[in-house]
Amino acid sequence: MKKYIGKLIVAVLLTFTLNSNAQNNAADLSYVVKIDASADKIWEQVRKMDNIDKISSYVGSLQWIGPRGVGGIRICTAPDGKGKFKEKILKFDDQQRSYTWQVVEGIPAKNVINSFKIVDLGRNKS
Repeated sequence: MKKYIGKLIVAVLLTFTLNSNAQNNAADLSYVVKIDASADKIWEQVRKMDNIDKISSYVGSLQWIGPRGVGGIRICTAPDGKGKFKEKILKFDDQQRSYTWQVVEGIPAKNVINSFKIVDLGRNKS
């Protein structure tokens, strides 16, 4: 399961990087990864929103401010402790298996909006 979540995190971080490097500030980029696991199993991990430091090599530690859902803020610190960014959770939907957050402060980019969406492709694929 951890390797599947790792692939998902890499996909999101790649999307995040592409968004932060986009010349057009209205760019709408997406990245899709197919995973051999059920959508429910993947969503079970992703929906926690507070374990990214456990499954991504790009985040060394995580601190929450406020609710663990819409309106909550994640402060992510790089593994070396030198970089930090603040993300605000904008949307959360258990039924659609999705959530959206915005980088509101720090590096690598400010005001970038990202989303996770887990889609059930059937037969233990998502």
